[in-house]
Formats: sequence, structure tokens, C-alpha cells
Amino acid sequence: MAKFLSIIKLIFSRLFFVAISVIAQVVIVSYYIFNLTESYVYFQLISSIIGLIVFVLIVNDKVPPEQKMLWSFLIIAFPIVGIVIYIVLKAEEPMAKRTRRYAKLPSLPLENVKEQEKIYEIANKYAGQIKYLETMSSFRAYRNTKVAFLKDGKEFYESLMKDLENASKYIFLEYFIINHGHMWNSILNVLKEKVKEGVEVKLIYDDVGCVKYLRGSYYKYLRKLGIECYKFNTMLPFVSAYHNNRDHRKIAIIDGKIAYTGGINISDEYMNLVQIYGHWKDNAVRLTGQGINNLIILFLQNFSIVSLKQQNYEKYLYDESLNDILNDEIVMPYGTGPRSRYYENFATDAFLNLINQASKNIDISTPYLIIDYAISNALIAAVARGVKVRLLIPATPDKALVYAFTKSAAYELAINGVEIYKFTPGFNHAKTFLIDDEVAYVGTTNLDFRSLLHHYECGVWIYNSDCILDIKKDFDDDFAKSKLVPPKELKYNFFMRLLISFLKIFQSLL
Repeated sequence: MAKFLSIIKLIFSRLFFVAISVIAQVVIVSYYIFNLTESYVYFQLISSIIGLIVFVLIVNDKVPPEQKMLWSFLIIAFPIVGIVIYIVLKAEEPMAKRTRRYAKLPSLPLENVKEQEKIYEIANKYAGQIKYLETMSSFRAYRNTKVAFLKDGKEFYESLMKDLENASKYIFLEYFIINHGHMWNSILNVLKEKVKEGVEVKLIYDDVGCVKYLRGSYYKYLRKLGIECYKFNTMLPFVSAYHNNRDHRKIAIIDGKIAYTGGINISDEYMNLVQIYGHWKDNAVRLTGQGINNLIILFLQNFSIVSLKQQNYEKYLYDESLNDILNDEIVMPYGTGPRSRYYENFATDAFLNLINQASKNIDISTPYLIIDYAISNALIAAVARGVKVRLLIPATPDKALVYAFTKSAAYELAINGVEIYKFTPGFNHAKTFLIDDEVAYVGTTNLDFRSLLHHYECGVWIYNSDCILDIKKDFDDDFAKSKLVPPKELKYNFFMRLLISFLKIFQSLL
């Protein structure tokens, strides 16, 4: 009975309606295209010329080879339909006009030459990584910032609730998933009280991320409570690249003094109050001090886009005149996303910089492992030069097809010396890097094509911080309770390997 009710619920859901609408559009377009090819000889000649032009564009595009292979395959296998799909889904730059108009950096004196030189001096051999992140993100690195590592959803929730309850000026929240339950209900109760106290509350949630959890008009309900709420990229029943770029960020900012980011969404499984895939492993970081400015700007950029209103950045930034944190911890919060706003391979290259500079050890935690040749080869090359590489993936999958790709990629790494660990208590959702026990990344970016190329993501590059020891301990604890998997246990049988080999053509869409 429960299964029957869940099927009925799915049939009447927004997701089902949009999916049926998109499929219908593809069928109708395909039907008319094939009719045209039967009726007009010249149409095929024109389509061949267009196909050749599109193929040349694909070959010269600055995207991973896997994406070039996908589009080339579609155009060769389904010439006319493939061209139409490419034009609709790939050639369109997402949100380009709104981005140019609203997602502008504030005209503030963010550059302080002496301060930046001091940061590069402290960073020493890692100064080049900071310069790369600054150049590509248009942000800057900071000192005088305290980073606290939160090893799980419970620590995150307790810390966030305390900070929300103490808010006196404003609260900004930006999350991929918000789901009804103890966690969200508790946060919402605080937000209601804060609105009554005159605290400004702004909220962004991703419409696709929340499609299974929130009704389509939920943002209107929150607005009635006094919360300035917007959905990011509202899910519409049309074929468009617009749907491909989701807001996968998780950001909370309180009073321009405190900021959070990491892998944790607002839903009870992240606190293990419900266990769908066993124990849910995740983490986050809490920042206080100057470094939170980058996250404030990232939030306000997206809020400007969804609200179509330019935001007053200066009003919300950290007040450095009140700074009581003086230290040499270096943090570089930054955002990545689709190329309408960011350099094409920014997210990938930032991780490659970390991997390629390692000399002792690399620890990586990721829920998904659908990686391109560059990252795979970098990890294998690290092992070859004597670096110990450990990679933590889930033992219990949340998506069967994605997990098949994860195991396949893990097998290739394992036979080349990378230590693959399965998080046996359940599902590992953390997105964390630790390099030589000196530099860390904690953020929202998965090691898959969607996170690296299509989604809006964020994270924090961390050096010379006490939290590095906490991150190292967390990795060691997780590896201790996980299983080191020999390559033979990751290897599929011949037919499964054959199927995955074929499906790899489409892996850049996963």
C-alpha cells in the first residue's frame, strides 16, 4: 500500500509533470524533424553543413574531452536531433543577461598590497595556489579569521542554532535542499521570531533540489512570514540549459560576523535523525572574522540574480573596525559555477593544484566519483611520486547508476595504488580535501561533472589553521571505521564493464 501511494504521489508531483512535458517536446520536435528530412532533400544537406559547423565548435570548445565525446557521439549517431539537443542544452549560456547585470562584485577597496604580500609570505610554497584562486574568483585571501571544523550534522545544527538565536541584524541562508522535519522546523521557528524582532532574513533554496520536499509555492508562504525568499532557477516544463545549472551551495551568514559552509543541507538525515542509507557522514566549517566577506558576496550575488534587484553589498560586509580576531590563519572562500560566470575549468583546476603540489599524503572524501582524465591521472601520478593517497567513498549508494560509475573510477585508481575506503557505517556525503596535513578544502563540490562544471558551488581553502588538526583527526577516524577495498572487489564482471564503458559517453551529464 505504501509503495502504491508513493507511485500516486510521484504521478501527481511537479517533477513528473515537468519530465513528461520535456519528453513530449523532444518527441514532437523529433517527429517534425524526421518529417522534414523525408520531404525535403535539401534539408539533409543543410543539416549536414550545420552538423559539421557544430562539430568544429565542439572540438575547439574549452571543455573536458568527455563532454566533447558526448556531443560528438550524439551528432554522429542522431545527426539532426543531436544538433537540436546541442543548441538547446549546450550552446545557450545560462542566465547570461541576468548574470552580467546583477552578479557584479562590489566596488570596494578589496586590494591591500601590503596585506596580500604578508599572506603570500605566510603561505610560502602555497602562495601560488592562493594567487590562482584570487585571479580566477576575483576575491582575495584573508588572515584574521578563525575557522572551526564541524565534523557532523549534529555539531553543525547545534552551532548554527545558537548563532541564529543570537542574531540581531540579519540572517542569510542559501541551501540546495530544505526539507520539513525537526532540523528545518527548528530553524524556521527561530527565523519567525527574528523577523518579529526586526532582523532581516533572506533565503534562497534550489527548486530542483527541493522538488521532492517543498510545494511549488512554498516561497510565497515564507514571504508571508516576513522572510525574503526566492527559488533558484524555478523548474519549468521546457527543454533548456536553464535547468542544468543548480544552486548546490550551502551558506549561512549571521550579522556579518559568522558564516558557515560545507556539505550539510537542511534536512533530518544530515543529523541522522532519520537514516535512509545508514549513518550519514558530512561536515562543515564555521568562520568568524574578515574571511567571511567572500561568502557574503557570493550569497548577495545569487540573491541579486534571483530577486532581480541589485544588493547593497557594503551594508552587509564584515566591519573590520570591530575586528577582535588577529591571527595568521589563511582562508580563501570562493565560488565556482557554469562558464557564464566562471572560468571553464576553475573547480577542476583548483583541485588539481592541491593534488599536484602534494608531497606526502592526500586524503579526499567525496560521495560521488565521476572524474575526468585530468583528476584521475593527477591522483595516479601522485602515487607514482611517493604520495600516499586515500579516498573515502560511500558503502551504501544513494543513486545506483552514479555508484556504478564511482566504483568503476575507484577501480582504475585502486589498481594504480590509490587506497579506496568504503564508509561502512553508511553514506559519506562530505566534500573535503587534506593535503600533506597542511592545507585543506571544505565545501560543497563533489568529484563529479555536475559539481565541477554545471552547478554553483562554494568552499573554503584553509592553511595555517588549528582546524587542520581536527580535519586530520576526522579523516583518520573515518578511515578507521571504513573498509580498505582491494581492487578485485571494485571490479565488475565483463558484461557490466561493457555496459559502463558505453554509458561513459554520457557520464558528463551525471
